[in-house]
Amino acid sequence: MAKHIVVLGGGLAAVVAAHTALEAGARVTVCPGRAATLGEFHGRLDVFGPPALRRGPSLPTLTADAGAGVSGHTEPNVRMQDLLRLRPWHPYTRLDLGLDEIRRICAERLAAIDAPFDLGPAGIAPTDAGTAVVVDGLARSAWRVDRPRPLVWLGLSTADSYPALGSAQLFGHQIGLDARDLTAIDLPWPDAKRPINPAAPLGLLDAGPDSAAGRAFTEAVVAAVGSPPDQAVILLPPILGRSFEVAAAWCEHLTARLGHPVRERLPIEQPTMALRLLSWIGTSLEVTGITRLGGAVESAGWQGGERIASLEVRVGGELHALGPVDAVILATGRFLGGGLRTEPPLRERLFGAPVYLQGQVLDTADTAPTELLGLQVWDDHPVMTLGVGIDRQCHVLGGDGRPRLANLYAAGRLIGGTQPALDGTAAGVDLVTAATAARAATGADRNQRRSAP
Repeated sequence: MAKHIVVLGGGLAAVVAAHTALEAGARVTVCPGRAATLGEFHGRLDVFGPPALRRGPSLPTLTADAGAGVSGHTEPNVRMQDLLRLRPWHPYTRLDLGLDEIRRICAERLAAIDAPFDLGPAGIAPTDAGTAVVVDGLARSAWRVDRPRPLVWLGLSTADSYPALGSAQLFGHQIGLDARDLTAIDLPWPDAKRPINPAAPLGLLDAGPDSAAGRAFTEAVVAAVGSPPDQAVILLPPILGRSFEVAAAWCEHLTARLGHPVRERLPIEQPTMALRLLSWIGTSLEVTGITRLGGAVESAGWQGGERIASLEVRVGGELHALGPVDAVILATGRFLGGGLRTEPPLRERLFGAPVYLQGQVLDTADTAPTELLGLQVWDDHPVMTLGVGIDRQCHVLGGDGRPRLANLYAAGRLIGGTQPALDGTAAGVDLVTAATAARAATGADRNQRRSAP
């Protein structure tokens, strides 16, 4: 009989865990809960660590020096070394994973879930504000700089948009591009004299290039661009529809019309990529063998006090019993996602597992999250590295450093030891811990070890 694996969470880690367990022959139930941190997704996958240069004590940044200053800080080996010096208790260390194994797992899992992202080679990409960011993986509608080349930077002439010329010049300076190879153009937009919701163009262009709005937009872009320089890349704001599929279709269509690669920049403030990711996650869970139950877990049944035997989930006003349960994978995030309590004692919310700080159990009986903040905004706030402890199979640890329950696992940002906003590994942690937890929960990792030479 197939094992029943329950995944709690609605982000990338939950999707990877669900599909990995399904691939191993399990029956899977997903309870999405809150997906709060998905709103932070800007179209890039962070895997191998931060840029080597830092501003302040630990905040990663890119140098504004031309050319070499940026490209010198994309090398994964350098970034991994820098990361593990800063975070010796990082989940990569807990799982005893090196760079090559991380790369292999991430690429394999992204392919297995047919993710709309491409992994590697590491490089840089432009944001809508003109800043350059290090990327290991990227939404397929966006552009990773392969080499400095002429840019046609299209902006929207609305009251709340970034100025095209200033943003283009800033980015060109960071990659060492001569000013003569930069063209900045503001596209007109209906009602351009008043601020528009940043998501408004997404709705207008969501019908695709063959719609009336799509044809009008295409002609506006073609007229504005004219005859681009040889080998130029045309960069648009991240506005090409509400889904990754529509954005990719738009890029293909405009590339064919203009005879030059057309890509989107990464958003800074717009919710574009987050909306697309939410849509894709919902679709990716609609496969045979995965049951999606949109409710909150209220209670658990126990087997000998050592295993979770069943769960009760409240959907609306109705309780649903899930059982028997063979394993539970927590991919519930930290404070925003609801995985950790926000009031003393700071513990994992559902099963009371302790939180870890710098690899050690934190006594939080009287500790509030605000007591673990730094003095300055740019400090490396200890509270942001809190999370549950794990062993090499991603079991959730108790206070004695042993698995709290034999069939309770963790994946993603719930795991302590990493600062997702600074470390440059948020997607990598999601992918490798979700895969590890699901394989351990289904016994697939034991099967792999038995078959290994």
